[in-house]
Amino acid sequence: MFNKIIKKLRIFFMNGKPSYIYNENHNINKINISENAIKVCDTLRKNGFESYIVGGAIRDLILGLRPKDFDVATNATPEQIKHIFKRARIIGRRFRLVHVIFHKEIIEISTFRTSHIDIKQDEFGRILTDNYFGSQLEDSTRRDFTINSLYYDTKTETIIDYHNGIHDLKKKKINIIGEASIRYKEDPVRILRAIRFASKIGGSIGHDTLKHIEKQKQLLSNIPQARLFDELIKILTCGNALKCLLEIKSNKLHTLLLPTLEETLQKTESINFLKISLDNTDQRVLNGKSVSSSFLLATILWPSVQIEYKKNYKKNKNIYLSLISASETIIEKQLKVLTLHKKIISDMKTIWFMQPKFENRKNKISLSLLQNPKFKAAYDFILLRAKSNDFDKAIAQWWTKWLGSDDKEKENMLEVINKIKNKKQKHECD
Repeated sequence: MFNKIIKKLRIFFMNGKPSYIYNENHNINKINISENAIKVCDTLRKNGFESYIVGGAIRDLILGLRPKDFDVATNATPEQIKHIFKRARIIGRRFRLVHVIFHKEIIEISTFRTSHIDIKQDEFGRILTDNYFGSQLEDSTRRDFTINSLYYDTKTETIIDYHNGIHDLKKKKINIIGEASIRYKEDPVRILRAIRFASKIGGSIGHDTLKHIEKQKQLLSNIPQARLFDELIKILTCGNALKCLLEIKSNKLHTLLLPTLEETLQKTESINFLKISLDNTDQRVLNGKSVSSSFLLATILWPSVQIEYKKNYKKNKNIYLSLISASETIIEKQLKVLTLHKKIISDMKTIWFMQPKFENRKNKISLSLLQNPKFKAAYDFILLRAKSNDFDKAIAQWWTKWLGSDDKEKENMLEVINKIKNKKQKHECD
């Protein structure tokens, strides 16, 4: 008990009182906040609890970005929250949360956490269970970075800042809360999150936060594969994906996520394809459009598949066998580092294996491509390739025109192609 009191006193004196940023001094417009998140906060307050919108949503709103989702923090326990809301369910074991469901939107609610002296950790220092509840001040010290520890009161429209998060946001600086070496041990994924947030806001990582990344990066090998995969997708959809990948490579973290990335980044044409593909992804994210994980990974791994394909084709001169062998080689390398779902692997292969078929414009081929469920993805893929000079632009334009034509015009276009091919064959025979 004495140790717990000492720990709480240390937290209090270390952080002092928070800063309050009133609505006239910040740029958050309440109209940009989810109505459902506001409704959740109002309902919790009416039931006698504190409630705030917290974390990434507040960070993004201050930066003028569109939040993907809205999280709420409160002093109500998960059981109390579930009792208040009809459509609510408690999720998680290590970190119990409540999801309140509003049609297509889910508001995630967490209870203020405390720094508990008896917290359960594994042999590497990773927190295994985090269900000890406390005050807002204690909760703020448990959050990862200063820019993510901002609390927004929907009633007064005031931001509560315990760790100079507003200052760091203005400076676009990523600083971890507490001692970096300990915080990375508690959750090694914070290493990747630091790089992702720095890339997302176009900023940099603070000295103390950065210096321990190299020393502790191997802690990521103890993280469950599913969680690492989720973080990889977040990296690729952060809105500044190429910069993030370059930072991942610079900090030598690619060996734990994308083992073929180093080879890809050594070739100008591969970098060009990645840039065009990831710029396209960034734009979709900016416009609030969905991004397919399968398509995204197909583009990331494609340059490596191409490199392997060219080696194979020199030996056997068979397009499809070379491509199949190349894809198997690259996927095998990837799976040694990070497990991918079977559906994602299947989708990637389908997109890749359809690529040569776009060059063979015959009626039967065209119809078989259209009937494939992944046709749209494969077609979008050739457009990216054409833009990066990895695919014949004239053929890509032909497909675009063909898809926008009526049946009669499609027949005429195919006839023209067949006549050209027949003339070419006749000329070769002569």
